[in-house]
Amino acid sequence: MEFGDVSGRHRLLMVGGLAVLVSLFYFSAAEHFDYTTDDSYIYFQYARNLAGGEGFSFNAGTPGYGFTSPLWLLMISAAGAAGADIPMAAKILDLMFASMSVLLLFFVSFEMTRDVAVAFCATLAYSVNAWLLRWAGSGLETSLAVFLVLAFFRYLLRNEYHVASGVLGLLTLVRPESVLLLFPMLADLRINSVRRSQALRTGVRLLSVWLVIVLPWVFTAYGIFGTIIPTTFGAKHGAMFEAGEMAGSAADVLRTLASADGAGILCLIVSVFLFWFRHRRTAGAGEGTGGSRRLPVPFYHFRQSVAGFAWIILLPAFYVLFSVNVVSRYLLIVTPLILVLGYFYFHELLRDRPTVLRYGLVLALTAVVMLQSQFIYKKYARPHMEAFTVGLETCLEPIGRWLGEQTPPGTVIMTADVGALGYFSRRYICDYNGIVSPGADTGTKSNDSFTELIRHRGWGDLCEPAYIVHRSSVPGDLEDVDGLVPVMSKPFPGLSISDTRTVYFTVYRVAYPATDKLLTGR
Repeated sequence: MEFGDVSGRHRLLMVGGLAVLVSLFYFSAAEHFDYTTDDSYIYFQYARNLAGGEGFSFNAGTPGYGFTSPLWLLMISAAGAAGADIPMAAKILDLMFASMSVLLLFFVSFEMTRDVAVAFCATLAYSVNAWLLRWAGSGLETSLAVFLVLAFFRYLLRNEYHVASGVLGLLTLVRPESVLLLFPMLADLRINSVRRSQALRTGVRLLSVWLVIVLPWVFTAYGIFGTIIPTTFGAKHGAMFEAGEMAGSAADVLRTLASADGAGILCLIVSVFLFWFRHRRTAGAGEGTGGSRRLPVPFYHFRQSVAGFAWIILLPAFYVLFSVNVVSRYLLIVTPLILVLGYFYFHELLRDRPTVLRYGLVLALTAVVMLQSQFIYKKYARPHMEAFTVGLETCLEPIGRWLGEQTPPGTVIMTADVGALGYFSRRYICDYNGIVSPGADTGTKSNDSFTELIRHRGWGDLCEPAYIVHRSSVPGDLEDVDGLVPVMSKPFPGLSISDTRTVYFTVYRVAYPATDKLLTGR
């Protein structure tokens, strides 16, 4: 990338400043390097089995499409096959891609604003984003997805469409909903093409590049699992076009976006409105004085932002239409564009202002964005991560290890929280949510419905478990169910960021002949 008339000294300061920002982000995220989600352990279990020759399976020998990102799984499986510790490799890669995402946001912002100082301020604001900090180093595919979406938009802004299409292919193998970006990419191509026939020919080539990357996995998934849709999607969404569930998803999206990115969103909305209004007024004044008719918004700004706006609208709309149970990491592939576009239009409004005022206001915006994000991080995200880490280390991990030590291979354990229990126990997990084991219908399910299934001993259509691990607000609350014998119970503080109450995981032995036969081997 070229930086115009930036002097050598200023370029050195810029490089040094970016190095400091990325380093500060890295060390801030590394402070909670021990934070690992239960979903991370699902990836670790799949990767361990794949690296060990058991194929794409959570329960060894039983294929299941219980992961979202085949690319991420292949990466950490390759590390495991090379002899690396899979959880450690995944977390290091995750933190590395998160750090590179901070750096890449600078280049994307500069492509739009063409101003080093504004791009640096946008990067500074993003480097303390609460949700990026929360998920960096957790071992999930989130940071890789953020990195790829920023790389995609950078190449798109530079009209390097073939490279952008290749990056989109990789991104689709990380977050499948990113297939929606095909539409903004082709629209951007048409806008920047002189002739429609030229856009059509180039569009066919772009789709070919994307298909060359995506189709091998599509055929592989269909051949192994009989479907190209991960069970993770089925377990996260409700009924499509059902008003009540759509309203719940919309509320989740708005609440998540507003909590840590509200200042950036407000800046974007206000700046776009004022920018549009100013140019409408200018166009009207030009007509009234006999001047030439002008477009309400200059073509340059439309071209620079149309794909970003389309993505900002398409992704949340997709989640709402399918009633997806949205968590903050799902929206991390859209929030960087909100920030970049907000700074872009805010700076465009101020271009005719004195330099001191212009950059003073940009700095003020940066301070507001950072303060909001850091408040959410310090008040909610960080305490949750610390509590969850304690809960996993003192509750789920010991339970999983106990099950692995006290039961023979092949023991069936039924639970709704599969990751850490499956990874540490190395036993067959019967998954109530149907994510990693076949048999259960997928779809959004509550712990209450799992409780009712246990109380009515309705698990016969799923499996015949020897043990059931159940969570509740009180320990051993299912001991009154006929045939369930409580074995152990452990507290788990802060299971959810929105609910900090302590829950209890209780292990029950299922007393019936099939279980006794399994346990004794006779």
